[in-house]
Amino acid sequence: VDGHVAEPSAYGPACPETVTVQCSGCHDARIPSSGATGSTRALFPVQIDPRCTVTNIQASFALEHTSNNNLQVFLENPDGVRANMWTNVCGATNNMRMTIDANAATPYADGSATCPSTGYQIYGPETAGALDVFLGTPVSGEWDIDIVDSVGADTGSIETATLTFTLSSGVSSAPTFPPPSVSPTPSPSQTP
Repeated sequence: VDGHVAEPSAYGPACPETVTVQCSGCHDARIPSSGATGSTRALFPVQIDPRCTVTNIQASFALEHTSNNNLQVFLENPDGVRANMWTNVCGATNNMRMTIDANAATPYADGSATCPSTGYQIYGPETAGALDVFLGTPVSGEWDIDIVDSVGADTGSIETATLTFTLSSGVSSAPTFPPPSVSPTPSPSQTP
């Protein structure tokens, strides 16, 4: 298993609306790495306030491969929770340019999508709701895209891979307090 690490993302104490992390070390990462069956991992470290949680995930890929139906693609969060984005779709077609979105209505599966996707069309995971296991979980930590080649005769590579997280706004900046109330101090009365 090869691991290719993305550049870390660091944000301040409040949650941004979105965070995008690109796997800069993925260019030309072999699928499979050994030329036989195996997997290639793209790692995405996200350094952000651990209270920021995921409300949506998009995974965009440019994959070069001589048989798309040999590929299985998984997403794993920092806690080790793993979800299948797609398995063995598109027959013996070559190469893909696509985006998987947790909230997309159309799943990426044979018969319901353009196979292979070449223009970064947006689809849901092959099984509707598969990425819902990540919604509401912390985004901070190392995310992993694992691309498995289930047949050893064909080869390929990851050209680019990007994760975009939409985050909750559950973390506020500094707390606000009402202004202090001021009570007048009575002045001493003077007697004549």
